[in-house]
Amino acid sequence: MLLGVFQSSSCEVASGIRRCRARFCNSSVSFFFNAEHEVAAESNDPRNNTKYHPRYFVLVRVIRGSFAFGRFVERASMEASQLVETWQIHDRINLYLLDAIDPEHLKDLAMSKGRNVGEQFAHIHNVRLMWLKQAAPELIGKLAKIEKEDAADKRLLQKSLTESGPAINKLLTKSIESGGKVKGFKPHVAAFLGYLISHESHHRGQIALSLKQSNHAVSKKVLFGIWEWGVR
Repeated sequence: MLLGVFQSSSCEVASGIRRCRARFCNSSVSFFFNAEHEVAAESNDPRNNTKYHPRYFVLVRVIRGSFAFGRFVERASMEASQLVETWQIHDRINLYLLDAIDPEHLKDLAMSKGRNVGEQFAHIHNVRLMWLKQAAPELIGKLAKIEKEDAADKRLLQKSLTESGPAINKLLTKSIESGGKVKGFKPHVAAFLGYLISHESHHRGQIALSLKQSNHAVSKKVLFGIWEWGVR
């Protein structure tokens, strides 16, 4: 009965874990009832003391092991949701920064030249599309690359990033559910998330530098705001 409760209490887990849990629980439940039946039968014999019978201890271990596995499943589910939430926060920070930039400043360049502000945002979006095409092309849908000549269009940048962010979110979720692998990337989905955040944060720094060196620096409120992950 206890194992039956455990089995039904952890149904919202990634498919790989669900399969493992199902195999474990099915065998454990079967063993549980077999052992319980045998212990009960033998306990009718006054020569046996069920409390100290070897099968009693095996039964207790099965129950304890099952609940330990349940805690593992809950932790795995929690960690998976935290990875996805981390991406969502990071994605909102990109949009928070873009929202604070005047459209006419999207053509600002750093002293070292390279991409202007709008092109940096476009590059972030385009790299997302590159990974979607590589790892899960079915998630691209109507997403389109931002061409260089369109990178100064703030509305287009906002629309594109607003759409590619959730697509990456789906890729992360899909990768977690399929065992933590991202097609074309090594070693695993957690590292892939770290790669994406590192890449896009680098370009956020380039954007802030370009604006500052063009005398259009974003406010201190925004500069501090991009680090306020707890409220984004």
